[in-house]
Amino acid sequence: MTTPGSDRPRRGFLAGLAERLAPPVVPEDDDPTQPLVPPTAVKTAVILAVVAGALYLFIGLVGAFNTNSAIDVQVANYNAKIAECQEKVGGIGDQVTATPAADLTDLATTCKGLQPLTPDLIQSAKTQNMLFAVIIALMGAAAVAAGWFLRAGAKWAKRVLIGLIGLAFVGTLLLGIGNLLLLVGTLLLAIAVMLTIVGRGGVYFTRVANRRRA
Repeated sequence: MTTPGSDRPRRGFLAGLAERLAPPVVPEDDDPTQPLVPPTAVKTAVILAVVAGALYLFIGLVGAFNTNSAIDVQVANYNAKIAECQEKVGGIGDQVTATPAADLTDLATTCKGLQPLTPDLIQSAKTQNMLFAVIIALMGAAAVAAGWFLRAGAKWAKRVLIGLIGLAFVGTLLLGIGNLLLLVGTLLLAIAVMLTIVGRGGVYFTRVANRRRA
């Protein structure tokens, strides 16, 4: 037995998502003599963008201040592994014993791939880490500034946030930057941008743009 209306086709998830992401229909009841008030969606986007920028700034500044000590710890651990290789399998690289004991096979394989650390390599690693930290801190400052100007419906602010999201994804996928706070910040930026595109946030930005063109 069927109930009335049970034969109606159900809307799929993709259809509903496409409808939500469609450009908003702007009502024609806009009075240009009245000030535009940012809706809750835009205010939320501002908060999310500023919080995300603060996370980026925190990550960048902490990374910049801790670069030398972090690299020094890694160098100490690396040298300890080299010392273990020298003690148990004869050394690193070509120095590894040709026929290591059965219980040292995995260690020997690891030791063959190691190379001595030179001052130039260490300095290069510190410089690279410092560069990444500075870039992330600058991204954070840009996110805070752009997020604040979302309140005014500035399109350039939205474009800046989209660019930051792209940079963050490039850093994660291509450079292997996998900081959890960085990923959280990127997610917050993505949500902030979406709030300025769909619903009342999209209507607000469209009305601001229309008034500036008038």
